[in-house]
Amino acid sequence: MPLTEQLYTFIFTILIGLVVGFCYDFYLVTKRSLKLKKIGTYVGDFLFWAVVTVLVFGLLMWTNWGEIRFYVFLGIGLGIAVYLKTLSRSIKSVLQLCFKILIKIWKITILILIYMWRAILIPVKIMAIIFCFPFQILGKLFSGILKGTKKIFRKIFGRPARVVKNKFLSIKSIFKGKKK
Repeated sequence: MPLTEQLYTFIFTILIGLVVGFCYDFYLVTKRSLKLKKIGTYVGDFLFWAVVTVLVFGLLMWTNWGEIRFYVFLGIGLGIAVYLKTLSRSIKSVLQLCFKILIKIWKITILILIYMWRAILIPVKIMAIIFCFPFQILGKLFSGILKGTKKIFRKIFGRPARVVKNKFLSIKSIFKGKKK
């Protein structure tokens, strides 16, 4: 490979290092914004490294057909170092601001959807009240009629459940030899 191609590849590996540094900051801000627990962090770390590995592999295949030389590692490391020293702090603050805005937009969207759902349910509730009201009146009317008939039957026949219970207890006491 000619020296100029190696120089272009080295410069491109520095750019790959910058991209890897950005991906790392993006992952850190995402992890902090989502407040990932232990398992979430493990899954996030795995996904981060899987994405970065595929990204670096794809970019290296595109630039130098996947040839791995010492200057490739040097360029990627140099790109990461330059990114962390110069751009990382400002990029993190911009990403944090973006995540705060996205979280607020998400919360507002959820609130809007909840209020829209409640507004949609208002006519349904009104219709339910209109249709159920006559049945509630009929239920109370029949309930009152049933209570009245129950009182009449009790006055005429007494309390049948107590009568049966008393008869049963008197028969039971005869077999056990005990008096009531």
